[in-house]
Amino acid sequence: MPLALDVTPLDGLYYGTLAALAVHHLVAFALRREPVRLAFVGFLSSLALSGLVADGVVFATHRPRGDAWNRSALVALDALTVLFATVFTRAYLGSAWRTPRTDPILRAVAVLSALAIPLSAPETWALGFELVGILSLAGPPALLAASLAAWRAGFGPARPYLLAQACLIVGLLVKQSVASEWGHPGGDVGVLAMVGVASYGLAQCRRERLRGSEQREAEVCAGEGNGRHDTPTGLWNRRHLDETLQQIWQRALREEDVVSLLRIEVDSFEAFERAWGPAVAAQCLRRVAFALAEVASVGSDDRLACWDGAGFAAVLPGTPRHAAIPMAEAMRASVAALGIPRHPSTAADPVTVSIGVGCRVPDDEAEPKRLVDAAERALERARSLGHDRVCWAR
Repeated sequence: MPLALDVTPLDGLYYGTLAALAVHHLVAFALRREPVRLAFVGFLSSLALSGLVADGVVFATHRPRGDAWNRSALVALDALTVLFATVFTRAYLGSAWRTPRTDPILRAVAVLSALAIPLSAPETWALGFELVGILSLAGPPALLAASLAAWRAGFGPARPYLLAQACLIVGLLVKQSVASEWGHPGGDVGVLAMVGVASYGLAQCRRERLRGSEQREAEVCAGEGNGRHDTPTGLWNRRHLDETLQQIWQRALREEDVVSLLRIEVDSFEAFERAWGPAVAAQCLRRVAFALAEVASVGSDDRLACWDGAGFAAVLPGTPRHAAIPMAEAMRASVAALGIPRHPSTAADPVTVSIGVGCRVPDDEAEPKRLVDAAERALERARSLGHDRVCWAR
């Protein structure tokens, strides 16, 4: 099927806007090291390339088998667009730990879209085309369901994501229902509205993180003296965490629910303190605490606390192991992304954390100590295997 070259000034505005947003978020990723922005850049780029192939701007058709290669490229790029959209959605919503019930659906969409890419070859183009068609129908409802679940879980930036999906759906409806002279611009306007609102949502996510950091910084400066805060970091202390764990454990016992505990330890912190001195070490712990709190705040801030020395802990009620591990990985990556050099002589070895994950369903004889012991064993295993990793109690 030959793809005719049909580019209008509106198309130029469409592709120019996508390119400008892609460059903006690529620069933001380079400055802030937020993986969600890189996923968004991939989505914008594949979306633009897919449109360029459909409009006949790229992939010349006069070559031998040119039509077949055009079809294959279009199917592959459509599958890649769905893949990046799903990866971006999972990172934006934090679905692996915020909405563990809907996350398997998103993972399935991502896997199927990845499988559709090799099927887009000229020899298997029909299979790839059918699979992409199925994903085009099933993908948007899956993304919408995940964002709705995150919004119901109290994640504020899920609201602009819901609005972005609504803009896309309205644009697609206009494209399908309005006269042909307006249908194509209507679809493009819907896409541009969607990516614009999603960009705003990313900015809102960052503002919330900064606002949380400023609030925690203010608590540190105020030096809350109620005996329940760790002054250097502003987090709750071990005493508060023990009481919170006991309360969560008793509630889980009544409801026969699961409880997870993350034990977090800064790797080789004693060596860091010797190399930099106590003042810099205290500042390092504060930055690590803020990075951990940015991830832990998806639940409740009173469930993340200092443990002892360079150790932290987070209690996750109602969180099974398959949801606790992604949160632990997000915490580990958040600390590594700070890029704090471990030694003054090199920045190639940044400060990292090791995390142990314990998970238990309380019974009449069990006590919270069993959960703590499980998390401690997992932490020791993570440290024995090397730093910067997550392990769980088997």
